[in-house]
Amino acid sequence: MIRECTNSDLDQMVELAFQLNNQIDHYSAFCPISRKSIRMEFETAIDSKQHMIVGSFRDNKLTGLLNCYFDIEKKNADCSGPFIDSTTEDYLSFAKQLFDFINRHVDVEMKYTFFFSKENMECRNFLESINADRKVNEYELLLKKESFMPYPNTVEINNLNETYYNQFIQLHDFIFPNIYVSGKDIVEDINKNRFVFSIIDDNKLIAYSVLRLYKNSKIATAEIIGVDEKYRGKGYGKAILNHLLEFSFQKNVIEEIELIVDGDNDTAISLYQSLGFIIKAENCCYIAK
Repeated sequence: MIRECTNSDLDQMVELAFQLNNQIDHYSAFCPISRKSIRMEFETAIDSKQHMIVGSFRDNKLTGLLNCYFDIEKKNADCSGPFIDSTTEDYLSFAKQLFDFINRHVDVEMKYTFFFSKENMECRNFLESINADRKVNEYELLLKKESFMPYPNTVEINNLNETYYNQFIQLHDFIFPNIYVSGKDIVEDINKNRFVFSIIDDNKLIAYSVLRLYKNSKIATAEIIGVDEKYRGKGYGKAILNHLLEFSFQKNVIEEIELIVDGDNDTAISLYQSLGFIIKAENCCYIAK
């Protein structure tokens, strides 16, 4: 039976996702890997109208799970899973059933983004079977505090001042028009879960970086680095990222910084590696409709 999950299913949901997401050949990047973080995410999702979590059940035992977070404005859903117990169910068949259930119960036409390890062949086969579009592979990069190799910045860098919020929104949405988080979203989250650092030249915002923090976590994300196209090639990207890293490691309890980069972006990868980042994993990205 396929149905939406409820609070009474929470323990089973957490255990299934935890067991499978800690295996590289079942890993889904939109899902945490610790039991505590998975539980927090699922508790929020069950009570949120922006999420839909569906499960497959056999004699009241959860055998499959798919969680989607909907951004109605962008008409996109970030999907974690499908997590399916392949010892009892056929992955391809039940993945399709879970996805079809969600797709049928959504009122607007959506794109569904799946982001998972390249080793997760079952998920890849499922998405190719429904003709999902494959995007460029992405690398997860990791920098540990003891591996950080800072260099002296010669550019003045500060926290983004409210005076430049409108400029930031315009610049961010121009550089990243289809990204999962808008400039407005980031501004609304400043000094809550995000910090934004800026380089200003003649009263114009020319570069910025976004640091994302997580409650009770020593891991943070260098979420976005943006440079106005007229000012690229001058070292501003490296300077603004270097500042973010120094801030994280010196003024917070952060021990590790993660970031995501397109696998074909050799220039960016070289920049990140010059600051001490290493490649942690390679992920596939597919978009289904």
